[in-house]
Order: sequence, then C-alpha cells, then structure tokens
Amino acid sequence: MKPVAIRLNDEFVKKLDEVAQRTLSSRSEVIRSALSVYFALLDNIGFYFKPSLPIKNIDLYFDRNVAYFDLGNFVSVAAMSVTYGGVGEKDSDDKIQLEVVAEVMASQLFVESSCRFVNPLVILLSTGNDFEYSLKFFNLFKKAVEKRMSSKIFLVGHEDVFSTFQSFFSATLIGTRDLSVKNTPERGDNIYLWGKVLKKRILIEDLPKPSEVVKIVGLVKSGIASAVFPVKIDGFAQVASYAASLAGGKLRLYQDPGGCPATAILICSKNDLSNYGCEKLGEIL
Repeated sequence: MKPVAIRLNDEFVKKLDEVAQRTLSSRSEVIRSALSVYFALLDNIGFYFKPSLPIKNIDLYFDRNVAYFDLGNFVSVAAMSVTYGGVGEKDSDDKIQLEVVAEVMASQLFVESSCRFVNPLVILLSTGNDFEYSLKFFNLFKKAVEKRMSSKIFLVGHEDVFSTFQSFFSATLIGTRDLSVKNTPERGDNIYLWGKVLKKRILIEDLPKPSEVVKIVGLVKSGIASAVFPVKIDGFAQVASYAASLAGGKLRLYQDPGGCPATAILICSKNDLSNYGCEKLGEIL
C-alpha cells in the first residue's frame, strides 16, 4: 500500500472518528472502505441512479450521420450509425470475408468517433440476417472493436422471420463528446488529406492504425491543427465544403481524391503538416 495524505475539515474528522470508534476500525480502514463503496457506485451509476432529464433543456442537432444531444453543464451525448449491406458471405453478396467487413466497420466507427472527440460507451449491432450468421459477425466485430476502443457491444437485433440472401449490418455507437476540444476550422487554413482513399476491395492491412489516428486527431488538441473531419463515401470535396462553410470562408480545392469509409481524414491547419504524412489539397479563403 502507498501512503496518501488528505485534508479534511473538522466536521469530517469528527464523523470519521465516530465511525472508526463504532466499527472498531482505524481511520485508514474507514477511508478505504468509503472509497471502495464510492468507486463501486461510480462503476454502476447507471444501475443505482436512473435520472429523469427535462426534454426542454436538451439541444438536439445533426452532423451528417451523427446526432448530438447537448444536456447542458458541458455534457453532450453523441449517437452515430454506420450501415453496410450487400457485402459478406451470403449468396447474393459482393463476396467479402465477414472478418474484413467487421474490421472495416469497426475502423470506421473508431475513426469517426475519434474525429468528433466522442468517447464510446456502447455499440449496438443489428443485422438483417438469421441468428447464426449474425452471431458469427458479432463475434468478429467484437474482436475488431476491442482492438481499437473500449466499449460495451451488444447484438440487439437480427432477422429470423424471412430468408435473406444478402448481408445487412448496422451499428450505432453512443458516447459522450469532449466539449473542451474546439474542433473548428478557420479562414486561412490549409486543407490536408491524411490516410488512404479506398472505395472497394479494402484489405485489413489498408485500414488506418489506431495509434496513428490518435496522433493525427491529437493535432487539434495540441493546437497544431484547428479541425479534423472523417472522409466518408460522400467524398473529400463534400467534407471540405462543409469545413469551409463552418469557417465562413470560400473553398479552393486543388483536387478531389473521392470518398471512402473513413479510411482517410481531412485536417484544417495553418501549419505545415507534411511531416505528419499529410498532403495539402486545398485551402479556406
């Protein structure tokens, strides 16, 4: 055990001594017991408390495939969904191993939540397929998620009524957003691309490494970059236009590499990011 010094007011000390005397314990034993109860309470706060939130105080808005619920007092909950269909091992699928589909979906959720500074709490997976096939995917998806983030994962729905000949998977990530990070592009920013723009036949080795994603997103936290955004299927130009509109400026794009399932990230910065493996593709005027 390590010694820890704490300061208590007279009232707390008096109460501490009363409890110690009543339980025939030392001050240290009482404090350790109190902390054990407190930590258990925090770990299970959802079980012990079921707070009722006044709807009128919730500010709800959307950002592409994400819904934000700002509850006040710097508390914000995010819910984002990713859906894949027609890829997998079913008869009418574009034949791709389920392991690859699971890895790509988990990677996309990780990149998107990281770029939005969302701490994942739970991921709800539902499918349009029979239970056995759904369970196979769930187990692969769970392993893929655990490589990238700490989050509880549940299979909440599957299709056992009708026969299906194509795969369908939908995952919803729910987490808390870090409002202390200012993720806002500015006029005068250069627009960079980091990662690979991959559309089809993605291999597991093509997916961005979690540690590298954390490093790129960290550029905003350190003030080197002003904003980061995941590049999605709608394309690099689309998210670049979105960034320029947030900055209240005009977009000048040198080239458009296309879209991808969040295997690439758009970064806005006035600094030179070439040393971070980023390619300059435009600017916000």
